Amino acid sequence: MIRRPPRSTLSSSSAASDVYKRQVSTQSTGILVLLMSTSPRRSCCHPTRVLMTIATKACLIKHKSVPQWVKFALVHLLSRVTCYWLPNLVLHLMQVSGIGAQWRIQGKRMPNPALASKAIRHNIMTDVIGYWGVAWFFNKLLTTGGNKKHRGNLGDTRVEVQVPLGAKEGDELTVSLPSGEGKYSVKVPAGVVPGDTFPATTPAARQGWSCLRFGGDWPSWFTQLWQVSVGYLGYDMMFYWSHRLLHHRAIYKHIHKVHHEFHTPIGPSSSYEHPAESTAQLFNWYLPIGFAGWLNKELHWSTLLLYNCFRWIETVDAHSGYELPFSLFNLVPVFGSATMHDYHHRAVLGNYGASTFWDWLCSTNSGYWEEVLEDGFLRGGKFVKP
Repeated sequence: MIRRPPRSTLSSSSAASDVYKRQVSTQSTGILVLLMSTSPRRSCCHPTRVLMTIATKACLIKHKSVPQWVKFALVHLLSRVTCYWLPNLVLHLMQVSGIGAQWRIQGKRMPNPALASKAIRHNIMTDVIGYWGVAWFFNKLLTTGGNKKHRGNLGDTRVEVQVPLGAKEGDELTVSLPSGEGKYSVKVPAGVVPGDTFPATTPAARQGWSCLRFGGDWPSWFTQLWQVSVGYLGYDMMFYWSHRLLHHRAIYKHIHKVHHEFHTPIGPSSSYEHPAESTAQLFNWYLPIGFAGWLNKELHWSTLLLYNCFRWIETVDAHSGYELPFSLFNLVPVFGSATMHDYHHRAVLGNYGASTFWDWLCSTNSGYWEEVLEDGFLRGGKFVKP
């Protein structure tokens, strides 16, 4: 039986909340300046095309001189800025202004201000210093295996194509890829006659067992959707069992207790953890999306970016301390809501999964539902009957 957290832990602490506001404000201002400096200019082009162009330039995808592991790191950092730091900034502004106070799960109760500042510093240092080594390792892991002769062609390549006799505008011509992977089709452009040549771009080689590709055309939205979905399902399974293992009494006090210093979770607490736990989580993060690439025989860098964005938004939402009525993770029942993960931080046991599936299957959500049935949902620091 999972024990219910003591009611006394739900008492509000407005003094801690005030100090928290003052200490976090300075750091949040710096993040805001960073976000403003990367804002895109207005464009009359289609929004999707504008976002693709911005992401391509931000991650230096077309720069052949940039090592692939650096591009891998930039893809992750772009997702961190847009889908971790930006949502956390919004949550902070909500907290200090009182907007959405009715959705705050534990009401005015806030974590220790020193702990909150420590978590923010920890995340900044991870992004500025720590992640570069991580990116090198996991880029190496995902690109291990495959045909070694393909590895030299890490970016798109411009080639000259000669138009054969009888070809006309719009006809498709087959070009051999410099990577040796096979053939690639290009269309004859307007104004070119047989015998002329025209420049064309052949896509970068697929790298390793995950078929990671930093170049070429963006996949269809359907392909990206199912690959991100497969990655998330794999992550959810690995996360549930590794998370449950970290709660074993022989391991918990040495590793996972660091993350549970936050009895009242906030957005930055989502990636505040022991280095050993971070290592486990990174394998949980990247192996499933690599498997999705293996299934598709291609993992385009843009799909990896979307997967990273989805995962960061999901984990920040779970630790936000707000049950936002318009949140996807609140509206779709398969996801574990912020309320469910807030219970996990209060009770320390139960609700281990990112989704609800594994907790339902293994009956590790019983304590949470007992609390809901007896007392109701926690809103504004008070239990509200459903």
